[in-house]
Amino acid sequence: MGSRDKRMDVKPIIDKKIWDTWVAARKEHSFLQSWIWGECNTELGDEALRVGLFDGERIVAVAQVLTIHARRGTFYFIPHGPVCDEVATSDEKALFQIFETLVQYLRKEAQTESKKQKRRERISFIRFSPQLIDNPVLQSVFRKLSLRPAPMHMHAERSWLLDITPPEKTLLTNMRKANRYNIKKAEREGVIVTQGKNKNDIEQFHQLFETFAEKKSFVAFSKNYVLSEYEHFARDNNILLFIARHGDNILAMAMIIFSGSTAFYHQSLSTGLSPEKQGSYLMLWEAIREAKKRGCVTFNFWGIAPQGDRKHPWAGLTFFKTGFGGYERNYIHAHDLPLTQRYWVNYIIESVRRIKRGF
Repeated sequence: MGSRDKRMDVKPIIDKKIWDTWVAARKEHSFLQSWIWGECNTELGDEALRVGLFDGERIVAVAQVLTIHARRGTFYFIPHGPVCDEVATSDEKALFQIFETLVQYLRKEAQTESKKQKRRERISFIRFSPQLIDNPVLQSVFRKLSLRPAPMHMHAERSWLLDITPPEKTLLTNMRKANRYNIKKAEREGVIVTQGKNKNDIEQFHQLFETFAEKKSFVAFSKNYVLSEYEHFARDNNILLFIARHGDNILAMAMIIFSGSTAFYHQSLSTGLSPEKQGSYLMLWEAIREAKKRGCVTFNFWGIAPQGDRKHPWAGLTFFKTGFGGYERNYIHAHDLPLTQRYWVNYIIESVRRIKRGF
């Protein structure tokens, strides 16, 4: 299936069930390509376009394309996409045709949209951030299509995953000894883990998250973003807020998103109160247990630092996550296709941001 072979068609997909069923059936996928994520972003002002790439009547890939409206420019962004059929990911010709077809389609979409917009609001580039394993084949495909490495990543590209199908006893045995000890210690110390049930819990999470972000020197998601994310995924019972408490004190909180057969440890915080109680360890263990009850196969701990990089801002968090057992997954870095000269304004701004945040 190369560019010289049978033509691949691009068609909008407007049926939520068809979309989510196909995406969830793929081994490599994340909630960033779920229908609900698109709805959430559209509500926040970044419209979602959902297209399928068809070989005849068969879907070989799908892409949820967000139109990001930022002060540094407007661009198309495919977070953790396109999502491809497993057969295509092992075939360079098939992969090339998928990305080539999508590039051609989005170029035309950008040209059409540019006629309606002021120059400042025109699509300046396309950013691909697929959840595909980084390898020479994929790198070759990107080079042939003149895609260049993005100055920064926007979502996790180096993740830590855990197969949670074994019994709980086995999962505990496979953990780092310190993690297992800290879970038991939290239980002995009287730490209680509950699930947030209402808007007040979510608002409290955001308030504490802002404080946590300030301490850790990063920018927190806006209140509207957090509320919208929770409200949209909660409609299908695909998100839970876990809260670790000791007495009247909140020790830690985590927002877990469920998508297909995977649970995602998406946002979390530690308040710094009574750290000796080890509330974060018990909270995350309870989240893993809940994912097992829901029939999930994988627990995705989201982003981690490069191995051995002790100076990385995520070094401590990485040590915490990897202690639960599991394996590393390295996805290809985000790549851009510049469409206008304004792309280079974005390139400079994002390069400065990357340097400031240290990764």
